Amino acid sequence: MPTASKVQTQSQFSECLVYLNERGALWNAYLAGSTIIGWGSPEHLMLVACVDDEVSAFADVLLTPDAPYDFVVHMDADELSSASALLSALPNGLGHFKLHTPILQKHFDQLCQGERRETVINFAVEKDTFRPTTSEYSIQELTSNDEHLFDGCEGSAKGGLYRDDWHVFAIMAQGRVVSSVIIATIINDPLWSKTIAGIGALFTEEPHRQKGLGRALISFVTQQFLQSHDAVLYYTTPDNVASQRLIAPLGYSRSSESIDYQLRLPA
Repeated sequence: MPTASKVQTQSQFSECLVYLNERGALWNAYLAGSTIIGWGSPEHLMLVACVDDEVSAFADVLLTPDAPYDFVVHMDADELSSASALLSALPNGLGHFKLHTPILQKHFDQLCQGERRETVINFAVEKDTFRPTTSEYSIQELTSNDEHLFDGCEGSAKGGLYRDDWHVFAIMAQGRVVSSVIIATIINDPLWSKTIAGIGALFTEEPHRQKGLGRALISFVTQQFLQSHDAVLYYTTPDNVASQRLIAPLGYSRSSESIDYQLRLPA
């Protein structure tokens, strides 16, 4: 039977990263990226399950989430007995689980009686599949000094201006931002087989939609980052058909589906 324990040493942590990478470099990019950031932090509890001394499941547990949750869990597993071993090692309380492994999703559908909080579809593109689009729009990268350009915007990537590791790109009209997006490196680690960036917070102001601004932005930042990264990820929701249609001509294809659950673990 699998046994679960706390990841305590750098060697154990490296073994877990190798396991996640072998399970899928694109599949586990977000999990691995957040795990690397959280390693060594007292706010993160990292658990591993093993069968015959081989890693069979891993979980990164954030112990200080926003209410009402007592903890947030990102995890991956080969099979259910290993996942169950991790669940038995978790703290008591209300957990927010982020899962992209089909076998875990099926198991949690039963545990949570089919109640899902949110579903996100991840799309990926690599250098050999990327198809850039030509555009007449002028696109520029913004900094924290450009905050005023977002004044009056309905929604935007403005929050990315305050993160040193995030990059904000925008299309302007009449001296203000009308379409913007954030892109950042998700993972760049010697133990990971691919260097991967992720795109988020794409937003175009209502009067400027249906003009190709969003696709122009995604194409531009993808092309920029594929010069130094092996792949770029883009996430959206299942019901956002327009978002999915926007990226399809650029060569993005579906890589995984992440589903959020909430589950209270008994004392």
